Amino acid sequence: MMNHGQYGNKTIRLKLYLVLVGVFWTLAMGASFVWNVVEENRGMEQIARTHAGTTIEMDVFSRRWATIHGGVYAPITEKTQPNPYLDVPERNIKTPSDKELTLMNPHHMMRQIHELRRRELSVQGHMTSLKPINPENAPDPWEEKALKLLEGKTTSEVSSIELVQGEPYMRMMRVLPTEQGCLKCHAKQGVKVGDIRGGVSVAIPMKPLLAIARSHNFSLGQCSAPNWMERKSNLAFEERKGPPK
Repeated sequence: MMNHGQYGNKTIRLKLYLVLVGVFWTLAMGASFVWNVVEENRGMEQIARTHAGTTIEMDVFSRRWATIHGGVYAPITEKTQPNPYLDVPERNIKTPSDKELTLMNPHHMMRQIHELRRRELSVQGHMTSLKPINPENAPDPWEEKALKLLEGKTTSEVSSIELVQGEPYMRMMRVLPTEQGCLKCHAKQGVKVGDIRGGVSVAIPMKPLLAIARSHNFSLGQCSAPNWMERKSNLAFEERKGPPK
């Protein structure tokens, strides 16, 4: 029959063992949680990067369509005014019903598309160049650095997470090569077909994606906690049972 001294020593060893197991378990769960948080955030960054790339591709195809057709005529309104930097014949025309139309070159058209998308989806876009004809197409500091990398042909894509008006955005820029239709407006700049004339830039808001990541991480933390709490409860119950009679 086990006396109280023997039982006490066994209980101390058991408690020490349980403490070591608990420490190891806590460290393992903590490391696993941190790893999952990092991977979750990295996954959200990749989603934003993929979204940015797809958005740029759509912008390039929309611009190409407008370039193929030599621009698009639109009614002159308060928001759609003749482009003073567009020096081409028949920039402004009238329909048989005497409605005034102005020719929107691809950049002008894309600027309005980007403005609409920014208001509706908070996704920003910009077609820019280091030598813009229209000052509105001038790059911001991040775009200027990206353009220099692109025009230096060190890479065909630049992306990073940056703060835009205090909020995190996935920013991306890809090269904008000169096509045959571009020469209508830009031949006087001395560019040739195939030259890198600028870049297409987009900024995807990270806030909704980071909110999803936080929700997933919170759920992961909740899933891990009950198992450990259940084990602690069972151990406490065994201890209250006391030594065998």
